[in-house]
Amino acid sequence: ESYKERRQVSEDETLDLRSLGENRVVFEGEIIARLKYRERPRNGYDVLGDATKPSAEDDRFEVVLGEGVEERSFGRYHAVVAGMPKVDVIRNRILINKVYKHTGDVNFRSGNVVFDGPAEIAGSIDSGLVDVAGDLLVRGSIRGATVRVGGDLVCLNGVTTGTGGLIITHGDVRAEFI
Repeated sequence: ESYKERRQVSEDETLDLRSLGENRVVFEGEIIARLKYRERPRNGYDVLGDATKPSAEDDRFEVVLGEGVEERSFGRYHAVVAGMPKVDVIRNRILINKVYKHTGDVNFRSGNVVFDGPAEIAGSIDSGLVDVAGDLLVRGSIRGATVRVGGDLVCLNGVTTGTGGLIITHGDVRAEFI
């Protein structure tokens, strides 16, 4: 089980479709992952017929903890810092990325991007909302979207928001053209 399985419906039972595609940010102290076994350990018997109890240490699944993650109790992994969790099931590794990296374009399909820190968008921002507290690097262009940046905005291509777009930044803006 991980942070991704949290309920995505608000208290008033509404659902923001753009938020469904949003990658989740975790905050300090929040649980990132919890080990769950398909079958709970059961009592058994040794060769002499004496009852045995399973040991938590015998069945311990080894997890490699990366930066920003700690195990506070057996099988429960918490964020030490805010960021984007990365759970690598192949290498049994959990870590926190302090910079959000969005692959592809931001649009209705990908959902909104909201991150409390710096971010990088590998593609373009076509529509929706991008709201980051730090600097933002956009490797493509910015079109009719709302973009709020707490630091500097760097757009490697151009910005053409039209009448439906809005850009708010607390730092410098650099782009090929606006």
